[in-house]
Amino acid sequence: KVMLSCGATNFHCVRAAPVDLQMQLALALAMGSLLYVAQQRTRGFVNSMLVPTFIIAGSVVFQTARLVLPADILASWSIALDSSSLFSLLPKLSLVDVGFSDVRLALSSALVTTATAALPNAVGKLLSCSALEQRFEADMDYNRELRANGISR
Repeated sequence: KVMLSCGATNFHCVRAAPVDLQMQLALALAMGSLLYVAQQRTRGFVNSMLVPTFIIAGSVVFQTARLVLPADILASWSIALDSSSLFSLLPKLSLVDVGFSDVRLALSSALVTTATAALPNAVGKLLSCSALEQRFEADMDYNRELRANGISR
């Protein structure tokens, strides 16, 4: 809906869209269908590596197409970042004088950020262990599991 300003299931809307947008939608539909079929037919490690493989393969195909095809064909296929983007801020970060930084404030902010990331992770590990314990009717040592994941000592 973002690309077309109407639903992608509306055939007349898709047909009225520019050709390059139709190509993008067709490619997305083909890749999504192929990924769905591949995930239905595989299990285990191969299944978990399908999405990263598709992302890497899609990136390689796109970068190869950028080298081979004229620039105007793929102009609408990439995002143009303006000068106010994050990439323009990177050189300016080297000009920051950390001598005037409040180290206590930075450390307390880092501690809060770390806690908000570590606490849900620990709870998730405990819930996973609890679910496995219930599913397989086995007793698990929660301290050992948290130690193995680097959460506890």
